[in-house]
Amino acid sequence: MTSTIKDVAKRAGVSVTTVSRVINNYHVIIATTATDDQLEQEHLGVLLANQVDGIISSSHNLDNEHYQRLAVPIVSFAHQLAEGIPVVTVDSYSGGWRPPT
Repeated sequence: MTSTIKDVAKRAGVSVTTVSRVINNYHVIIATTATDDQLEQEHLGVLLANQVDGIISSSHNLDNEHYQRLAVPIVSFAHQLAEGIPVVTVDSYSGGWRPPT
């Protein structure tokens, strides 16, 4: 079943206009660097050159100071990038014991 913009708006409890603005004004860029420091620096450079609003990262190839110096908000998931950078973690052990909702 395909969802329409009206379906998304209804489920989110917002107007169709709001959903349209989000879809048309925000872009997601996904990049992978594995363990390549140089490639991570290149990807970060491209993101900053494109004046992104923020970065969500799961990578940790560079030194902590590099992440702290970024001129955009950054959030990490799964591990700490550097002091002062928010991190989102998951308690996989507890999550495995909770029934799905």
